[in-house]
Amino acid sequence: MKLKFHLPKEINHKGLFLFGVFFYLITPLIVLQTDLLDGLPGIDGWKDYRLNTTHVLLYLFLVLEMVICFFLGSYFGAKYTTPNFPTTLKLGNLSSKIVLIPTALFIGYFIFKLRGNAFQGGAGLEMNEDDRLQGILSTCGLLTFYLHFAIDQSKYSRMSFMILFLVTGIFLLGLGGRMYVIIPAVAYFIRAYNNAALKGKPLFPYIVIPVVGAVSASALGAIRLGEKLDKLTYFLLAEPIFTSYSSFSFLHLNKIELAKIPNNFLISLLNFIPSLIWPGKGDVLRDLTGTWAKYDNPLGALSIFVSIYGDFGVVLGGVFIFFFGAFFGYLYKAFKTNKINKNLYYCFCAVLPFCFFRDPIGIPIKIFVTSFGIIPVALELFRQIFKKTV
Repeated sequence: MKLKFHLPKEINHKGLFLFGVFFYLITPLIVLQTDLLDGLPGIDGWKDYRLNTTHVLLYLFLVLEMVICFFLGSYFGAKYTTPNFPTTLKLGNLSSKIVLIPTALFIGYFIFKLRGNAFQGGAGLEMNEDDRLQGILSTCGLLTFYLHFAIDQSKYSRMSFMILFLVTGIFLLGLGGRMYVIIPAVAYFIRAYNNAALKGKPLFPYIVIPVVGAVSASALGAIRLGEKLDKLTYFLLAEPIFTSYSSFSFLHLNKIELAKIPNNFLISLLNFIPSLIWPGKGDVLRDLTGTWAKYDNPLGALSIFVSIYGDFGVVLGGVFIFFFGAFFGYLYKAFKTNKINKNLYYCFCAVLPFCFFRDPIGIPIKIFVTSFGIIPVALELFRQIFKKTV
């Protein structure tokens, strides 16, 4: 009897969420119980937080709660809402120039300011001023990507925004800002895969491309650090493993409460205020955040497990994930009923598999609200105001 493997006919928020759960939450737990990567850089310190049976059961229970709440929220959001988005977002020839020119000048200014740190992988960035400037440039990068990816406009204008995005993306990679380049790459992949599925094209090549890309990037990382290619697994799994530093240490160092006032999340909403307007925002937020949870994250990544259960507690954490899933269910209903620019849905989905699971919760929320929320609304208002002239 032959087993047939069928690729999904669509990539949506539910599949991307499950990928993030498996990659960032389950894979490290599996590796932690083995000696697969023992002796490699950072692994011994990570294994100091090896989980006992009680911790493992609690961890799995809370991960399962996260999945169930997200899917329930998605179901209710898709079933009981009536989305109403613009199905097209357009810029005419003149209006696209009005947006493109100041955006290019703005990005050029910040690239000039950060030129001394170019292609140093973030090593030359100072924690205060340079870090703030990189944050502004990262937001600008997502803005130019959105303008290229999701706005209907002339071919010349679309290409101009794409070139601007590529220049910004390459510069951000040189500063160590991978995530703001990965998000657009995921959006492109989702759209290409779903369009191929709709047209009945073979889907296997679309799965091979990201796999080959991940393996190639890991191989280059191994060669760059002088490691043998037999350590390839280490470089493939380093991202989720070192993100899980925070979640496994959190379980060791804290008693998880049933419900908490999410002070850290509420404070992170101040992150919506642009750094350009509030230059000292980073310092203030670091001071306000305080010790809402104890954890160890030596490489900076923060697992969604800590963001949710350390800040909200078990019950309110589930409630938060439920409403988060409901939001995506709402977007998906709009997507399936053609009541949304589908590229906008892909932009939101692209944040799910990586950024959502490894960055403090305020960062993906900020991306949702600013880059993919306020910007579409502002552009639509702009278009309506000037539709008779531009």
